[in-house]
Amino acid sequence: MNLVFSISLLSTSLLVAQDFTKDIALEKEETSGSRFFDDKDGYFDIGSFLDKPYGFYPMVMPITEPAVGYGAAIVPVFIKRPEGQKRPNFYAAGAMKTENGTEGIFGGYAGYHFDEKLHIQSFITTTSVNLDFHGLGSSLIPGGRSLQYNLDLTGAQLGGNWQIADSPWKVGMHYFYGTVDTSLNRSSDATLLPPQLDLPTLGIETTFSSIKTNVLYDTRDNIFTPTKGQFSELSITWNDALLGASDNFQILNLQTLQYKPLIKDTLYLGLQAKASHSFGDTPFYRQPFIGLRGAPAMRY
Repeated sequence: MNLVFSISLLSTSLLVAQDFTKDIALEKEETSGSRFFDDKDGYFDIGSFLDKPYGFYPMVMPITEPAVGYGAAIVPVFIKRPEGQKRPNFYAAGAMKTENGTEGIFGGYAGYHFDEKLHIQSFITTTSVNLDFHGLGSSLIPGGRSLQYNLDLTGAQLGGNWQIADSPWKVGMHYFYGTVDTSLNRSSDATLLPPQLDLPTLGIETTFSSIKTNVLYDTRDNIFTPTKGQFSELSITWNDALLGASDNFQILNLQTLQYKPLIKDTLYLGLQAKASHSFGDTPFYRQPFIGLRGAPAMRY
């Protein structure tokens, strides 16, 4: 049973880009001008291009996670807004690779249905991740050393959140099914593990079949570049043999994000706090860990 709590500064930044969420939500007039520049103000605007059947946003995201090294993810994102709908639907597929050999391909969909009351989210992926294992809690590998191991994940998730009336509250349910094959890299020596560390999932394939239920509260002014408002979510994930899983465990998560303008239209502050608690036979790579920029994932 493990508990992790962290507070972090999300961002203090100057707003230099336009709010794409509001642009997409507004009705666009048909024009004969450029597809990449606004006819009224002359600024760069891909809204007209995205409105075309073939329009997509070519997103390239740098990866700077110390646990896997530098890399990049290439993700073409298709953004579509059905007639009469205020918020857009997203379709995406992509691939990623980092300098330590971590790689993967994935696809996903997020869209609104039933008068935008239901927000559906789904994804599918096959990913190979190379990580370092330093120990669990106070049971650390002596000398600051680590074991290099690999996670081969194949899985998919489908779920959604339902808005309660016209309030900022939503309730949701999500189902994940997948398999993870865990193995030591050839250069690792399992004799480094202290006697009190038992890793029963190492070297075998583990099946996950999980249901996550959640309650969330969202008053952000937009989802892409929020400048004010709050997002909070409480969730519990149940992984159980009755659902076809290999292990029985639960993970409780609580997170909150707060955005506040410091200087109007110029400077904004973002704060984040998280707490996680695991119960039962949680695999070592699903144990809660501190996630802060600059700190390797799953290190603490």
